[in-house]
Amino acid sequence: MNRRTFSRIVLWGGAATSVTRIFWPRPAESYEVNLDLRNFSAGLVFSGFQRYSAARTLPGELDAILRGRSHSKAISNDKAAVIRQSDQALRNNGFVQGRTELASAGQGYQQALLWGRQRTERSNLNPAFGFVQTYQGVQSDSRLSGPSMAGIHAAQPILRTDGRLSPAEVSGLLLPTLSTYEDRLFWSGENNRTGFAVYDSALGKVDIRYDPVDYRPGGRGKVEISAEGEQYAPRRVVVWVRFA
Repeated sequence: MNRRTFSRIVLWGGAATSVTRIFWPRPAESYEVNLDLRNFSAGLVFSGFQRYSAARTLPGELDAILRGRSHSKAISNDKAAVIRQSDQALRNNGFVQGRTELASAGQGYQQALLWGRQRTERSNLNPAFGFVQTYQGVQSDSRLSGPSMAGIHAAQPILRTDGRLSPAEVSGLLLPTLSTYEDRLFWSGENNRTGFAVYDSALGKVDIRYDPVDYRPGGRGKVEISAEGEQYAPRRVVVWVRFA
């Protein structure tokens, strides 16, 4: 059977990024995206959550929580304690730069509080995010690092525009709101080995694979993210990251 392919240009963070959409003879749709790591910061990812997942910024809340000061009544003491523990885990892994504000995405059982930090690996930025959620009265958290965040960042506008999903559906399908999970994926791939991240979201399941194809200045790495749910056809996005 034939397939048809076309390309478009989308703008992320002021930089032109080429996207190729491929229609296969099955329900899944595949896309390819190019991402330059010199511009891939925690702030850029945070703005993507605001734009495509309708994440609502909670100014000053994270600073108050981390300093042990009073915070919004909407954030329970138990949830604040998990945020502090999760943020300490990020810092212990070297993510000590570029901390963002705290934001809330989704509602009800789909809600997640999220924030990001970053570290520099050689000349490449590696943003990591913490996600804290409540499920059946229990507080839990997940942490995802650079390759996983590249996949999520690339998939959001595709699901929002081509997939015609609402912001709540984008966050519900992509964010680890029903998981307690941590990946430790670095751009070097830990001795050039392939890394994986698999977790459940409120509306489905996400699989991420990262291959440091050519880890050198000017080289490329490959991130593959697949997301699907009972009510959502599988979509696969390949992100070619360019190393600085």
